[in-house]
Amino acid sequence: MEIIAKKEMIPLSESELKSRATQEQDSRPERLERLRGYISTLFPEKEQQNLREQVEESFNVPQWGKYHNEGLLMDTHLALIIERIEAIAAGSENADKALEGLKPAIAVRIKNAITSNREMILRYTLLHDLEKRATIGLNKKNEKGKRVTENMSWEEWQKILAQYPDPSSLRTYFQEQKIESIGYHDHGEKGAALSENIGIDARIVKAIRFHELGFNADAKTKTLRSREPIESDDIDFIVAVNFLDQSSSLREDGTSDVSMILRVERLIENIRTIQAIEILHKEQDLSGYDAEDVKKAIDNLEKRSDDGERLTNANEERASILAANKLKNVDSEKLKSKLQALISAKNLTVENDIIQAILDSITDPERRIQPEKAGSKSIFSKVQDKKLAAAIKTIFVEAVSEAIIQQ
Repeated sequence: MEIIAKKEMIPLSESELKSRATQEQDSRPERLERLRGYISTLFPEKEQQNLREQVEESFNVPQWGKYHNEGLLMDTHLALIIERIEAIAAGSENADKALEGLKPAIAVRIKNAITSNREMILRYTLLHDLEKRATIGLNKKNEKGKRVTENMSWEEWQKILAQYPDPSSLRTYFQEQKIESIGYHDHGEKGAALSENIGIDARIVKAIRFHELGFNADAKTKTLRSREPIESDDIDFIVAVNFLDQSSSLREDGTSDVSMILRVERLIENIRTIQAIEILHKEQDLSGYDAEDVKKAIDNLEKRSDDGERLTNANEERASILAANKLKNVDSEKLKSKLQALISAKNLTVENDIIQAILDSITDPERRIQPEKAGSKSIFSKVQDKKLAAAIKTIFVEAVSEAIIQQ
């Protein structure tokens, strides 16, 4: 299992922070010109004029707090992401630095996703935070010391920006107003809806919807699964954009913390596994199983995912679910015959007591495993040889499916 590096933050002095704001202002004209070039290239159509204007407008979204210390305005964040994308896609000498903090296995997957989808990820970059404009929330403490959020419209923010038009003066404004941080509640979902409405590629829309995972340690598997299906080809793309967002969100000392990226990858993989199990259930009519028991087993998979477990592949997890739930009506002799035939066809040697234990687990109410314990106490754990256990699981699913269908 990969472990992502997490650097400790080194606080900067007040004079260093002021100097950074000045540098941001001095470099801004050139940075904006580069970003406008990307806008023109990536959204060139005449009917995209309004979108181009909205993207450029988003460059003035304010940034303040624990995250996004790359600058006080959002153009700095977008420019840094694009810099990483181009370094990785070009395989330049800066590519390794752009992937810093990742273990090799996941770094290769992210690199391949960016290299093979460069233009799509660049489009995503300019769109993913577009609706921060509509979700600005100033976080501060009230007179009782309680943290409160003051929502601010884009029009209201524009008026403030007119009074404090550069990063240095904005920094003074945030300090004087005792603003602790700026948040953008639900901007990912709103941004996905906006992009979907104007016909942006479905994968970009999906990535926008899931791009905040790295900043949400409380994200639940069930909630994420309710958003929309994740295809196998989506997994590395979503992991890559989460990495780009995290690595381009700087802390006060200019470092980034990508320690959450492993959790993001595991969550996305687990969601896909559970969805695949549900698809298999729908494709094969397993009406012989108690629907409530199967639902409990799926709920248990989600809980295991939230507890930090990496689920195995869909067929293995599904086999554990089937073995842990009693069939309502099945000819156990027919099932045993089918199971033995498949084992023989695969040239496997399986002891009779293992075969009987598997059969008992789904036909004998007194011996079956409870749904909530499926996986952790699967009947397949009796098989010491892991490869043999995996083979038996696959055969078991096929035997059960055929036995039910033949009823």
